[in-house]
Amino acid sequence: MERRDVTWEDVNRKERELTEFEDKYRHEKKLFERNEKELYDRFREFGNLVDEEIEKMTYVLERFSVSSEDMQDYFFNMENLMLESQTVYNQQTIKLDEKQLECEKAFRKNRDKLEEEYYQMRKRYESSNK
Repeated sequence: MERRDVTWEDVNRKERELTEFEDKYRHEKKLFERNEKELYDRFREFGNLVDEEIEKMTYVLERFSVSSEDMQDYFFNMENLMLESQTVYNQQTIKLDEKQLECEKAFRKNRDKLEEEYYQMRKRYESSNK
């Protein structure tokens, strides 16, 4: 009886390892998508809060006859706040995108390695069972 280098169980184990690795990556990808959505939602919600605050303050400023200079200062400050918020949002989006690209690159590299190991293992199994 001939000795096998690789058993069918070894091949199946490697296939499961590859499948689990891909599942883990899909899970990580969903986390990135969830984080991007959460970041966007928080940015949008902040914008809505600022808009509401501007509406309320406009009413107050008009009602109490505040000087036009004070009104301009207020609106200038609110505009700066929104610009700062946009800048932070853009920076965080870039960071998330960079992390996601790094993750994809590492995934592809490791997946290629696992696939190669799997195919080599199958070849060895098939050649030893001829």
